[in-house]
Amino acid sequence: MVLGWVGEMRPRVSILTDGAGRSGTSRIASSEKLLSAAGAERGSVWGPVSDPAFYEAILDGDISLFVGLATKLADWLIETRPPYVAGDAREGFNPTHDLCRLIIDAAVRRAEHAGVSVSNFAFTLFAPHENCPSELRSRAIWKSLDEAGLARKVAAAKAYPELAAEAEVALTGTSRKILAQHQDLAAIVDASLDGMGERSLGAECLMPAALLPPPPGDRPFYELYGERLVAAGTYQRAIRYRDHVLPIEHALAAL
Repeated sequence: MVLGWVGEMRPRVSILTDGAGRSGTSRIASSEKLLSAAGAERGSVWGPVSDPAFYEAILDGDISLFVGLATKLADWLIETRPPYVAGDAREGFNPTHDLCRLIIDAAVRRAEHAGVSVSNFAFTLFAPHENCPSELRSRAIWKSLDEAGLARKVAAAKAYPELAAEAEVALTGTSRKILAQHQDLAAIVDASLDGMGERSLGAECLMPAALLPPPPGDRPFYELYGERLVAAGTYQRAIRYRDHVLPIEHALAAL
């Protein structure tokens, strides 16, 4: 979603989990190849936790894992003193992405307590960047790709094997294929994706994280989807915001 910005700024990148999901296939090698080609460097956190282990830690209330990741990232920010940090927005679709945002926010606060000021930006994964709220545009980091840059970005998305399904959603603007068995849930995702497609990927927007509103609705999408997967026998337990994520949020807020 921000590959053009990565190629221009060549940031140091930290990766929270191995991205394996239910497939069991790590994405780290593919991510490293993509980031290396864009000129980015490795950060202090590089896929130390598998997705299944991360989900288990959420369900089991293993607060120490998340506090440890936030502390390690904060120490890195204090040491390197970057002008700003950018990462996933909190959108309510995936608990890993939402906790990534909470970890970043906690790390930035901890760095500030140590006297290091780091601006904090977020970018969406489930909404086209050209839909950045007008009231945030003057404070956002914008990049518009030219035709060659857009073509490189689309080619990179199509060449990332472990992200094929997600890339198709971004390139087509619909999740109805990937969520074929749950069309009512696909409608929720598609409402957020409204306007996303190959052309929309030419706009990249990093917004001030503190100004972004929380995800709408009483329960996040991942809670609804998780319940369906439990009912289908895919998982034994579903991650719920109030029962599992909120205690981690409170612990990170106190860091």
